[in-house]
Amino acid sequence: MFSELEQKLTKIVITPYFDELAKKYKANDKIQKYLEDIQSDVLKRLKSFVEPEDDKNPLQFLRHIDRRDSRCGSKGGGLWKPYGR
Repeated sequence: MFSELEQKLTKIVITPYFDELAKKYKANDKIQKYLEDIQSDVLKRLKSFVEPEDDKNPLQFLRHIDRRDSRCGSKGGGLWKPYGR
């Protein structure tokens, strides 16, 4: 189960997205109810949306690097420049 802190943090992160949709569809009560239900469901089923971490792998943090980030690419720049270049 996720801690109360993780639940609160998730709510802080997802609420602006749901608020934006709620504004867009404010005239439609059915969509408003649907969005409320979805947000509640995401918080209840948070575990379904998070990949389990492999604590045995010391390089686990590398999985979270966005390889599309230009700073991480092999075309010269960024974080992964070979030593001496």
